[in-house]
Amino acid sequence: MTGTSSPITDAWLDLSADIRARAEELEEEFWSQTVPQGSEVTVAGFIARAIQAERERDRWQPIETAPKDGNRYEISSSGQVKVNGLLREAYETDKGYLRVTIGEKTVSVHRLVALHFVPNPRHLAEVNHKDGDKKNNEHSNLEWVTRSENMKHAYAAGLHPGVALFGEQNPNWGRRGAKHNQSLPVRATFKDGSFRDYESQRLAEADGFRSPKISQCITGKRKSHGGATWQPLPAPPETEREAME
Repeated sequence: MTGTSSPITDAWLDLSADIRARAEELEEEFWSQTVPQGSEVTVAGFIARAIQAERERDRWQPIETAPKDGNRYEISSSGQVKVNGLLREAYETDKGYLRVTIGEKTVSVHRLVALHFVPNPRHLAEVNHKDGDKKNNEHSNLEWVTRSENMKHAYAAGLHPGVALFGEQNPNWGRRGAKHNQSLPVRATFKDGSFRDYESQRLAEADGFRSPKISQCITGKRKSHGGATWQPLPAPPETEREAME
């Protein structure tokens, strides 16, 4: 095949750079197999097979937050970690998450995957497992969420069985008092007209806001905080609380 042109190699010109980089390897594999006499070999069939192989291939990126200690740390799109080319085993925490040692620190595998393979246009702080499986760190199973969204998903998925979102059964009940201003729901309204609701000022801190400054906005002592104006929202009615309990 060296020095000659074929419909297969020509077809790679229209494919992505990542797939073209592997064209020679895939073509050698294709032609090394015995093709039954009289069968039809099509460019489309070969391309489809190559694309499927590319989708199944794990992608790797250098870990941006790794220490500069002379070692090479990498994270894959499925949650594998390599140090100097060797796989590093993760361990499971008592809460069911996988963590791995990077330098002198341990970090959550799902956060590493999200930081390197999951877009975060809203600059959110928490990562959610879509299927509820804390050990499934494939990038397609992860999403960036607010603290409130993360909690709601956990309750909806039954990850906290027997715990109600409101009322005395909630693990956060009584920490600040049901009527404390930092325990009441609030809305952040941004300059572009979009808004984000939080079940409490304290939960807004997960997105980088500070509850004391939110309180100052609500009481009129300041106009905005974090690029947003803040308004209190009505607390859930007692009937709703009873229904959820």
